Amino acid sequence: MTTTQTLGTPEGYELRFVDPRSIEDNPDNARKARATREGLAASIRAVGILSPPLVRETEDGTLILVAGYRRKHSAIAAEQATIPVYVRNDLTAVTQIVGMIVENKDREDLTTAEEAVAIQTLAGMEGVTTKAIAEMTGYKPAEVRKAVKVAGSAVASAVADKHDLTMDQAAVLAEFEDDKDAVVELTAVAVKSPNRWPHAVAQLRQERAEAEAIATLTAEMEAAGTTVVEAEHGWRLPEGARWLRDLPAPAGRSRVTEASHRACPGHAASVVEHHDGFRAEYLCLDPVANDHLAAEAAGTSPFTKVPGGGMTDEQKAERKAVIAGNKAWPLATEVRREFVGTLLTRKAPPKGTLRFVTETILADPDVTHAGDDDALAALVGTEPTGDAWSHPV
Repeated sequence: MTTTQTLGTPEGYELRFVDPRSIEDNPDNARKARATREGLAASIRAVGILSPPLVRETEDGTLILVAGYRRKHSAIAAEQATIPVYVRNDLTAVTQIVGMIVENKDREDLTTAEEAVAIQTLAGMEGVTTKAIAEMTGYKPAEVRKAVKVAGSAVASAVADKHDLTMDQAAVLAEFEDDKDAVVELTAVAVKSPNRWPHAVAQLRQERAEAEAIATLTAEMEAAGTTVVEAEHGWRLPEGARWLRDLPAPAGRSRVTEASHRACPGHAASVVEHHDGFRAEYLCLDPVANDHLAAEAAGTSPFTKVPGGGMTDEQKAERKAVIAGNKAWPLATEVRREFVGTLLTRKAPPKGTLRFVTETILADPDVTHAGDDDALAALVGTEPTGDAWSHPV
């Protein structure tokens, strides 16, 4: 036989029946007014409200909505004279916002922008840390930081709302909010080709890092009084110019150095990409006029533009495509590594994993000896287990 026990109402917790029109919306609610806010009207008209909204009471007796935005407005649309509500006067400003976030989180009832604003509001309250928000809401600290970043970006919030983007996608838009072309490109990828998202983000980050590196080096050289020129395709100099390393060495010296050439009227530099990053490479704009080369010895260098010649537009386009492809390859490798690392650290493998692994090993048994323990440890974010060349047979 089952027994039940009737408990008294907890302190600060009261069930009332009130006119839904008398309940004021929470001014701190991140939710924006939507056409769907009255979507429950039909069911409320038929069976009433089964789960009462949560409200708090101010000193003058006004009821402020804490949770139940759609239920309140749907009840008004359903012309309900009264509805049940739970009055909670034990809630702090922090717990009110946490309650709103948690109530809507599982059913994904808040948009990305609204969710970000709610978390940002919490983050702006005195004494509320990222760790505390994570503990109260169930979000990870990294997710909290992303939400705050999105809420602080009008561009990211607006685009996320318009196109129903995820918080991760919106956070990347916030990262590029000052680059209109990047925002347009990322939005198009997110909406039309979401599978390309990791690659598009990696490429834009690389391009931005390269542009920043070039700008920094250029500013440093210009501050030192050096003329900076752009080498076409990263290596082809203006007509007649020569890299200092290609000039004949003065008598008694092994080569022309940047320091020794600095006083030359043709002294200049260009930012050149190497395998380990960008570096300043120095040159002379007119080695003949500046007595580094005799006119008859100047000849034609494959590293300078040829008068009246040079590459055709088709050759330039082909060269550009080759450079882009060379840069895209390592980027794609990094994206794939991250993807595989995510798969390996999941609690449950994706459907079909066992079959794929089995077929791969049967097709090429030597694959079990590929790679090394260090590479695998780096992939899944753990410490190496021992001998880098030990593999199971």
